[in-house]
Amino acid sequence: MSGPVVMFVVRQSPICTEGETSTTPLRTLTADLRAAVLIPRRGPHAMQSEEAARGLELWAELDGVDLLRVDDPSPHSVTEIYHGWLRDGGSHVVLGSYGSGLVRRALPAVGRTGKVLWNHGGSADDLVRPGVVQVVAPASTYLVEAVRQCARLGLGRLKIVCGKGPFAALVAKGARDEARRLGISPELVIGGDRLAGVDPAVGILITAGFREDVSLVARIRTGESQPPLLGCVAAGVPQFGARLGPYADGVIGPTQWTPSPGTPGVGPSGTGFERLYEEAFGTKPGYVAAQAAAAGFLAAHAHRSGMDRDDVLAWRTSTLLGDFALEDDWRQVGYSVSTIRWRDGRMELIPSHPGPSG
Repeated sequence: MSGPVVMFVVRQSPICTEGETSTTPLRTLTADLRAAVLIPRRGPHAMQSEEAARGLELWAELDGVDLLRVDDPSPHSVTEIYHGWLRDGGSHVVLGSYGSGLVRRALPAVGRTGKVLWNHGGSADDLVRPGVVQVVAPASTYLVEAVRQCARLGLGRLKIVCGKGPFAALVAKGARDEARRLGISPELVIGGDRLAGVDPAVGILITAGFREDVSLVARIRTGESQPPLLGCVAAGVPQFGARLGPYADGVIGPTQWTPSPGTPGVGPSGTGFERLYEEAFGTKPGYVAAQAAAAGFLAAHAHRSGMDRDDVLAWRTSTLLGDFALEDDWRQVGYSVSTIRWRDGRMELIPSHPGPSG
């Protein structure tokens, strides 16, 4: 029986610092650390997975890491692959996959081995547990600011379109809870095909997966009536605007990352990473690449510093993604998602406010 398909990440061209020529490597490092990650090339999150892989590839070159990527787990299970990595110690750093479903399937391996898994791509709230280092904010917070925008517009009603799976349900639950707290009446619509008509007095928020988010927004934007507020989870990635063009304008959504020039405690600045990524891949990175790279820089620093699980839990630092801090239950509390609005083909940051009391 054949084993899983693997790919060693190797840069095809050098990455350069500002002012250096294209033939001068950014850093000449002897890899002193081995890392492993499962990121499939196929599936519902293929686009985001490839961006995460690029973020990790760039991290590995900048940080002197030998990175092993498995892109097809068959015939083994995800749990078996992660259990092998965590149990055998052949990899100093083990990173989670992209998508809460795949990360969830790796969790039994963490429990069996007592080792640490660095989670950059699964934000479902139920993934929070000891040993799983949450680099990302909880899914239940993704549309909270969008609901507060509804309150600022004086809207009394809100439709929340929810797709399949635990992740979408957690995002929707967070939005519903915030709506009720603010005195807004939320209506949950299960599946985009059940969204019948648009009321110009009722806001619409969508959490149905990238493809369905894009499809629903296009359907709404080409209709006669428009909602006073339209938002979706997919709006936070550059590909959303690329797919929808002018139909993206006015749509709001969450993003995990806004590049900053400030020097973080670990790794490069956000703007530095953005520039290096664009030089390497010919396009600007989204938050998926940024959070993957941030997890890599954190994991490598922790390993090289000799940190154990207790040290990681107590660690307070920052990365290109933002502040990093874990609660006692291992939930990420150092930073929260930001909310953007599309305008003239660009994402603009919406200032965050706590929101009025309900």
